[in-house]
Amino acid sequence: MTRITLELLRKRSEHNDKVLSTLKEITLHQFEIKKIELIDNVCRELEILYLQNNVIRKIENLSRLRALRYLQLSLNNVSVIENLEGCESLYKLDLTCNFVEDPTCIAVLTANEQLRHLFLVGNPVAKYPMYREYVLSVLPRLESLDGTDVSREEVILAAQQADEAAAAVAQAYAERLAARAAGELKELTPDEREEIYAEVEAEKAEKEAARNPFPIEKKPDRVVPIYKDDGRVYQCNWGKYAFKLVDDDEALASVLEVRISKFLDTSLIDVDVQPDYIRVTIKGKVLQLALDVEVQSDKVVAQRSQATGNLVVTMPWAPKVLAATAPGAASSAAIDARLARISLSRLSHGDHDAAGRTAAIIPMHHAKSRVSARAAAKRRAARAARIAAGTATDLDLYEDEHSDGSDGATDSIDTVLAGTGLAGPVSLHVTDHAAADIAEHGASSSAAAAGSSAGRRRKGPKPVSADFVDNPDVPPLE
Repeated sequence: MTRITLELLRKRSEHNDKVLSTLKEITLHQFEIKKIELIDNVCRELEILYLQNNVIRKIENLSRLRALRYLQLSLNNVSVIENLEGCESLYKLDLTCNFVEDPTCIAVLTANEQLRHLFLVGNPVAKYPMYREYVLSVLPRLESLDGTDVSREEVILAAQQADEAAAAVAQAYAERLAARAAGELKELTPDEREEIYAEVEAEKAEKEAARNPFPIEKKPDRVVPIYKDDGRVYQCNWGKYAFKLVDDDEALASVLEVRISKFLDTSLIDVDVQPDYIRVTIKGKVLQLALDVEVQSDKVVAQRSQATGNLVVTMPWAPKVLAATAPGAASSAAIDARLARISLSRLSHGDHDAAGRTAAIIPMHHAKSRVSARAAAKRRAARAARIAAGTATDLDLYEDEHSDGSDGATDSIDTVLAGTGLAGPVSLHVTDHAAADIAEHGASSSAAAAGSSAGRRRKGPKPVSADFVDNPDVPPLE
């Protein structure tokens, strides 16, 4: 038997680009489906639903489909009409060749005021005497019953014979129950129909095995580990999605923005946030990143832009991180130390060699910011004015001390350092786990970059400056 899954629904919604939230019509006939599930959660705008020729025993999980107009359930094992009160737009219901035998369950459809066409032919209840008169007395708004148009005169006559028709069908139902108890009924039952479907399915499997004696085994889905062997978070970006991960001092939170097409259905996106990492799964492709700051996973807010479709995940910092970010808690030495301890795993790709050195480090971020020369000049002037007025912040003093005159006029990654109130561009080229190697490579990289024009676009990341690596307050990298 087949279950209704997201994979099946997307496969059957190719006419709507596999987008389920705006799906209007879907066909799920002849799938040996035994239970209706999941549809009312992911296909809220559904108007036409084909479920004929399955083995469904119960009408359920459809109450949220308020826009549903046509429900096709013929050739199933339904014995009771129920759980359709929420389908307020239901216009046509087809229950042909099912097992409905209790006439009183038809009255449930009085809640569906828009219902105009009903099919019950092939059900035991349709064989009762005065069945048509009874149905029309209960549902006088019907325009057709079992494919036959209903006239106004017929409705009036059915209303006049309502009591007689109700008594006739009730007596016929009681006689049927008595005959079943005595074992006199010789009709197909839902269990027997399921056995027939099982036999047909087994025959199909045998024919498939004979036709293809060496089937290709499906490879198991790739599993993304959370941590590496050394305890660090395993980072990956299978879908090569452009993203930006920053620590926002004003919002006291880490913010991840992922560039996603606005036409992508939100049901294809899954976000999992833990204190030290975040995992975003988009159409089965995983984006997993380590977090430099511990966050409160139970207070995370994930939103999508209606204009661009971008995903924005706001992750509030943990209480102990907030306590460490009190104003004035960070000195210049602490800032330099914070810079030295930037997590290279989040900013870079690369394989470690035997010496533990990470070579050819490239920022993982695809979304880069470019500051024009005019904007950089305005930034320097505003900073100088604040310093002269005595209102400069730690960030202003730090930028004035370490500025190379460009103020970010080249492509760089904006990295916000949690716990210091410091925000500035940081890019690493070659680094090592030993401070001496960092100084050596940083000095050589800065010397090589001195001959290039500041305004020219660099093909690679900005090298580490000699001032940064020679600071005596910088502790060695762990």
